[in-house]
Order: sequence, then C-alpha cells, then structure tokens
Amino acid sequence: TSVENYMLFTGIAAADCPNIGQIVTIDQSTDLDAVLGASASDIKTQVTAARLNAGQNWYGCVLAYSVAETTPDALDAAFASAVNTAMEHVKVEAIIRTDPITRAASVETMQALAESIMAQYMRPLWIMGRAPAFDSANQTFADYQTAVAALQDGIAADQVMLTVSLWGHEQGTLAGRLASEAVTV
Repeated sequence: TSVENYMLFTGIAAADCPNIGQIVTIDQSTDLDAVLGASASDIKTQVTAARLNAGQNWYGCVLAYSVAETTPDALDAAFASAVNTAMEHVKVEAIIRTDPITRAASVETMQALAESIMAQYMRPLWIMGRAPAFDSANQTFADYQTAVAALQDGIAADQVMLTVSLWGHEQGTLAGRLASEAVTV
C-alpha cells in the first residue's frame, strides 16, 4: 500500500507492444517482451536498467502509449494524458518519462503536471525526464553539456529531475538505484 520506491514508467511504445494505453504492474520476473513488445524501445531500455539496479524486491508499473506525431507539443500532450490516466488508478512516488525531451517548455510542463497532481490528489511526487542522446559523431561533449543545460536554464522546477543520455540507460539506472531498498538517501 506504500508508494515509496514505486515508480510509473511512461513512454512511446514499440510498434509490437501489446499493452498500449494499459497500466501494467511489473517486477523482477516480468517478461518485458510480453509486456512492452519484442522490439527495442526507450521505455523498455529504461525499465530494464531500472530492474537491473533496483534489487530483488523491485516492482513498478508501465504505461506505454503511441503518438501520431513526434513534435515536442504532441509528445508533451501524450505524456500528460498518460499520466493523468494513470493517476486515476495508481499511486506512485515518481514518474519516469522515458522519451527524450528537447526543450525547456517540456520541463515546465512536467513541473506543472506534478503540481496539478498534488492539487487534485494530494500526492507529492517527482518526475524524471531524459535529455536527448549524446551524438558523438556530430557533437562535442561541451556542445552536449550546453544543450542539456539549456533544457533547465532559468527554470524553477523542484519536482523535476533531468538525466543525461550518454550510453542510453542512465535514466533507468538512476531510477533503479533510487528505488533500491538496500540503500537510503
């Protein structure tokens, strides 16, 4: 019945995902191919990393969704819709947005969503977003640092955390370590 260490992972589903739009509880024994599809997806990458880093008693839930277009506005709207749907059915400590964000307005959208959940349900929670992947062929690391810093520059978002994406699984790794019962923060 506790929300501690219980996280909702949201993101764009793979084309073969059988559970689009459905909230599915997952744990260490869940067959992620059966829940999220056999194809690779950001949401499956992050859930896999979380599970590997969280310890044996880890559990969470996923809500994969599809989008008709991948503009930042459409992605923000799909994420907000999925979260609002999920909040009617689950209580979580954190929401993990697995699709990369590309603009500061998305951070503000996530903060406003967290505040709205608190106002409507009296549920304090935090949201973890992910920066776009580092492109070593076309970016220097300094360019990447500048781009990531711009996502949060001048924004007061105390309920939002951003992670970088150098290898692709950092967000899930951090989420799993934060959910580990073996350590306290």
